[in-house]
Amino acid sequence: MFNNMKVIELNEDDGVEVYNMLQRIGANENAFNNEVYGMEYERYKEWLPVQCAWARGEQLPEGYVRQWTYWLYGDSIPIGYGKLREKVTE
Repeated sequence: MFNNMKVIELNEDDGVEVYNMLQRIGANENAFNNEVYGMEYERYKEWLPVQCAWARGEQLPEGYVRQWTYWLYGDSIPIGYGKLREKVTE
């Protein structure tokens, strides 16, 4: 089991450790959409700034609401993630 757990908000500098964790989580594991699964690393690096913009409420696609993505770390290793949305949507 992990001794130290922490939650860190996604940022544009997240690197290969987070990317590799996302590759181990299925595309729709536990009914959670992981759009990074199977994505090439360079595309992932382009995806990060988009997620940061969405957290600021910028560049949201139609029907989307502001959302924040957080990485769960156990002993400094990324082991999971979650998202918070500003409000419930259809």
